[in-house]
Order: sequence, then C-alpha cells, then structure tokens
Amino acid sequence: MIKESYRVQKQPLFNLLNEKSKQLAVFFIYTGKELPQHTDVNEKINAGIKRLMKIVDEAATSNS
Repeated sequence: MIKESYRVQKQPLFNLLNEKSKQLAVFFIYTGKELPQHTDVNEKINAGIKRLMKIVDEAATSNS
C-alpha cells in the first residue's frame, strides 16, 4: 500500500526537485502491528510528501 500510494502521489515532489536541481532518496517505514486502512496510508504519505516539499523549497531558497 505504501509503495502504491507514493507512486501515485510523488509527481509534485519530483517536479519540485527537478525545478530546484536537487536529488533526494526517500523511503517510508511502517512500524505498526496492524494493517492500516488505505485512506490512512494515503493521508500519511501525502503529508510526508508535502513536508519534504517544504524542506526542499526552504533549503533551495536559503542556498540561493
């Protein structure tokens, strides 16, 4: 579920990295004991991608 959710939602992050001429290695680790709902996985991956985008944007802005 994590892999598919990231695959579907990654394009805005890839676009930003390309625009800023940056590279990033990303991985997600699930540590729960129960199988999560698909909607919960999508929400968390989306939040993670948005957070990464903010960090990339801030880092690129401070290096300019």
